[in-house]
Amino acid sequence: MKLQLQETKKLFWDRYLFRISVFNGLSYIFRSKKLDYAREILDQLQTLYDNDQPLVISSNLRNKHITEQDFVNAKALLKELLKYKGDYLLRVENPILNIYSNDEHWMLSLIPTKINVTEYSRPADEISQDLLSKNIIITNDLVEYEYKITLGDRIGNGSNFRNWIENNKDKIKIGAVCLKAIEDNAYCRGYYFYVRSEKIIPLINIILGNGIQRIDKIVCRANIDK
Repeated sequence: MKLQLQETKKLFWDRYLFRISVFNGLSYIFRSKKLDYAREILDQLQTLYDNDQPLVISSNLRNKHITEQDFVNAKALLKELLKYKGDYLLRVENPILNIYSNDEHWMLSLIPTKINVTEYSRPADEISQDLLSKNIIITNDLVEYEYKITLGDRIGNGSNFRNWIENNKDKIKIGAVCLKAIEDNAYCRGYYFYVRSEKIIPLINIILGNGIQRIDKIVCRANIDK
């Protein structure tokens, strides 16, 4: 697969600047950084490979057939992960394994190796590490609403919030589904809306019964150097 380059516009997991995505049918064996488990599975496959037998993993009465290329690439990946002693995070979206780190030198060193890297994400050159900090989102568009508000599990006073919106439509941008969940005092985790300025956030939080989980500031790239 051709390597896709992407721009990091907000920290991954509020911590990491860089990400590479690896395509491999064995990605799931690296889940939760259980490298001993990954090595055990690969050792089993190696025995089959050495005896010219089909590369098959048996689990829950099902057989998963592994391609030789995925097997070889997974061994190369395990070798790289075992060598590296720095901080990194693994997240599996099988067959994609995402690797996150702040060590750009290490991330770049993985791309030419035989692990089938399909995507590489990094900040743009003009975006400093200090700017791309926790709770900052970089955008190419002009910013009309400066803050993104993400809700927690439950909120209170949904009807009061609806009334506030009716009187302050110039200060907030919210979707119908999010608003309906708030009005119904339903499960709201992950729903979000936008507000124009920071000064109204404390009031909104009071109306919602401290239901705000996360606040992100949105920064337009064109204004970074101003």
